[in-house]
Order: sequence, then structure tokens, then C-alpha cells
Amino acid sequence: FDQMEAEPAVVHNAHYLAEVLGVVAAAHRAWKDGFLFDVRQVVSAEVLGSLTDKADALFKADYVIGAACVAGAALEQAMRQLAEQLQVPGIDFSNTNINKLNDALVKAGTYDKNMHKRITAVAGVRNEAAHGHVDKVKRDDVEDMLRFVPRFLADHLGT
Repeated sequence: FDQMEAEPAVVHNAHYLAEVLGVVAAAHRAWKDGFLFDVRQVVSAEVLGSLTDKADALFKADYVIGAACVAGAALEQAMRQLAEQLQVPGIDFSNTNINKLNDALVKAGTYDKNMHKRITAVAGVRNEAAHGHVDKVKRDDVEDMLRFVPRFLADHLGT
């Protein structure tokens, strides 16, 4: 490639065609064998991991309500991403919420009814926190959320 930059006319030389085709073939093999990854998935995993870290930090600083909101947001985003990856039918991604995603994912067989119930409970804690019902949000429930959400991410998105 250095020679091609130094001498643009070299690009037309048939000698380099075999090298270029070799690079393309290698890239195709890497993609086919799963060695190349979707940048969007990597960025999303980083964002979700960052959200769970922020929720943990909020909880440790005694911002229990904020921790519940952030952990719930991470879970909802993970479920949205999972539904998109699996192309779960019947979801309007422009107008959905954690409960609709949960129903669609269990209906699609992504997880069982016990997981569905657990997510419903977590969504309830997040909802109470988000609507300022601080008297209904228990510290232990938020602590459970903070253990559950990263485990859900690992189990279902591999993050």
C-alpha cells in the first residue's frame, strides 16, 4: 500500500490485483467465521455495562431511587436490544416499554415464565422509583435489581 501511495499508477498494475483479492477473501472468511463483530453490539454492551456501573455507584452513595431508575433503564435497553436481535414479532420499537418487551420476549420463547415474573417485579420497582413513590421502593429490592440486571445482560446478551 505504501508503494501505491507513492506511485498512483501502480494501482492499475494487474500484479496487485491478486494481493487485493487476497485481502478481500481473508476479510470475507473472517466475517463468515464470526471473527468480525458488529460495532453497534460492542458499543451497546459498553453503554449497558456503564449504566449498571453507574447504578451500583448511585446505590453505594445511598441514592437508592436513582440506582433503581438507572438499573431499570439498563434492563429495558437490554431487552429492546435482545428483541431486535431476535427479530421478535409484534413489537413497535418506537412505542414500547419494559412490560411490552417482557411479554413479547416470553411469548417468543426467549426465556421462561419465571424470568418473566422476575422482570415484572424488577420493572415494578423501577416504575415506583421513576414516579417518585419512594416509600414503596425498598433498599433490598434495589440491591436485588443490581445483582439481577448484570446477570440478565450476561445470560442474554453475553455482556
